[in-house]
Amino acid sequence: MLGAACLSVSLAGVDTSAPAGVEREQVAYWRPESLGELLFNLWD
Repeated sequence: MLGAACLSVSLAGVDTSAPAGVEREQVAYWRPESLGELLFNLWD
């Protein structure tokens, strides 16, 4: 279980190279600011 401190980490300090294809396009389009926004797909 991830805590609030971990989920609020800025994506600037996170390796986001794992997503591919459409996932990468969605990240570029929606521009999540934190790890929590990326993991829980704020755009869904």
